[in-house]
Amino acid sequence: FSAEEQGMQAGDVITKLNREPVVVYRDITIYMMLHPSDPVDVEFKRLAADGVTWEKHTVTLTPRYSDENGRYMLGIVVSGRYTKAQGIGETLKYGIYEMVYSVKTTIKSLGMMIHGQVGRDDVAGPVRMVSMIDETVEETIPYGMSAVILTLMNLCMLLSANLGVMNLLPLPALDGGRLVFLLIEAVTKKKVNPNIEGMIHFAGFVLLMALMVFVFMNDIKRL
Repeated sequence: FSAEEQGMQAGDVITKLNREPVVVYRDITIYMMLHPSDPVDVEFKRLAADGVTWEKHTVTLTPRYSDENGRYMLGIVVSGRYTKAQGIGETLKYGIYEMVYSVKTTIKSLGMMIHGQVGRDDVAGPVRMVSMIDETVEETIPYGMSAVILTLMNLCMLLSANLGVMNLLPLPALDGGRLVFLLIEAVTKKKVNPNIEGMIHFAGFVLLMALMVFVFMNDIKRL
């Protein structure tokens, strides 16, 4: 694959993809979902011969389609090694990394929906979420209760990020829509007519309910 051909080796640590920071391996996964076949500039560091300092390198990789995996690949594989956080400080730091990743993934997923990169079957509602959680727990049980708890915590974080980002969208009937009216009032120094604001929020609420029904029926159809 391209990574090996361009001189990347086992143990290299990827730091950026097209100048986008890479903190966790899933940053690479979400990037490849958004840009599956585009060439990418990869910045990485490699431990020098002295075993102490790190050397910085940059290569351009071109994804290749793998018939075996059914997707484009760069030839990069996670090492499988996990580093245990040292102390509360590092634990909080990586907790923030996970939260940022969840929010970033949600925003990028919305962008994929706007650009038509995902279809109706990729949209999940409450029914499908419950089904996914049940499947995840069943698959994780053989690895022990701690693995189940950590997996559920990650899912809760992702769901919370989804709800938070969606609620802040500048759409009527959502908190983001209310913030828009507050900003208008702050700029114009005039209060928006409550009747007009109420009608706009009501229209948004109706559309939101229609979307919920659509997602619910789509979930039922997929079960």
